[in-house]
Amino acid sequence: MKLSASFNLSLLLACLTVTACDRPETSKAKAAPDFRAEPRPEAALALYRKAECADAALASPKAGQSFDYLLLASDGKPDRSMARRQTLRAVSGDLVDYSEALIPVGKDSFPPEPRQVRMGILPTTILGGSVRYEGAAAAMEGLRPGTSAEIPITETRAGSPPKPAVATLTFVGCGLSEPIVVGAANEPVRVFHVKLPYSTSEKPGEFTRMIDTEFLVSQSRGWPIAERTPSGTLVLVANAE
Repeated sequence: MKLSASFNLSLLLACLTVTACDRPETSKAKAAPDFRAEPRPEAALALYRKAECADAALASPKAGQSFDYLLLASDGKPDRSMARRQTLRAVSGDLVDYSEALIPVGKDSFPPEPRQVRMGILPTTILGGSVRYEGAAAAMEGLRPGTSAEIPITETRAGSPPKPAVATLTFVGCGLSEPIVVGAANEPVRVFHVKLPYSTSEKPGEFTRMIDTEFLVSQSRGWPIAERTPSGTLVLVANAE
């Protein structure tokens, strides 16, 4: 089956944003993309406009909800050839278990895969390795708009002892989502930027890769409604309970 460029990028974003890929790498797997690549044209399009932060804390996501995302094409319009669906299965504190599936238009969906994330934006598994965060919740609570926190992490991967590293979480600020986020336009959001180093099975314990993602987290839903990396942008188009 011939795959379009938008399909390939959707697949990369599905693997390398909030969740990365849970499945282990194999000797035939392609290397993760270099996030130093030149930004895509739609990266210049604003996803939100600045606004004052609400006094209330972010809502907690609810089990049973599903979120459908589409990739923005170079003209800033959603590419409807492929959707990414996240279905929340269980919520315990700031830990969410959910499934994720790619849904091509007019074709069978890919089997959903289990995922787990903290606070909606910090993955606990990356390419078959597990990630543990120290003091992440306290770090987020202490952030103010325009400030960052370094969060100690420990990555555990087969073939290597646990290795420490540091993730950087930045609270960019608050705003209202733009109409380009078609499934949640004009919605209060909190904007976070995550930089998370990780290793691969080929070089376990060597942090040669980096998740570099900006998230628009809905104030009322407690879940991202848009994600942007240097490789592309995903926006929410539908949310169901």
